[in-house]
Amino acid sequence: MFDASTFEHYVPAALRTGEFRLPEDGPVSWTAHADLVVADVAALMRPGVLDGVTPPLTAAEMLDFSDVAGVLSELTGRTITRVVVDDEEFRAARAGQFAVTDPALEDLLGRPAIPARAMLSSFVTQRQEH
Repeated sequence: MFDASTFEHYVPAALRTGEFRLPEDGPVSWTAHADLVVADVAALMRPGVLDGVTPPLTAAEMLDFSDVAGVLSELTGRTITRVVVDDEEFRAARAGQFAVTDPALEDLLGRPAIPARAMLSSFVTQRQEH
């Protein structure tokens, strides 16, 4: 699981340049911070709901950076090209350590988790308004 607020670090440059320049990666469950906040509140208000080992609190969809570039292209109407750069910091993603989804978050929320596409759409809209 990656907190989708990470998009704020990488998407602005992609929108400016048309290139989504990041190291090789693997699929990631981009989870909305807002969903995690609601999950925290539910866990505090409903004792026992997360007893025992806490399951991964993830969104239901996994996207890699190529997928994110594709979504950005669709949302903006411009081609955003995925460019792979060298960087060892993303070794865990390439090894699949973040390639997990689990229904626990959606069960806790009582609704579907906010999809990465919706978060990217909101981010792109906010950038276009400024």
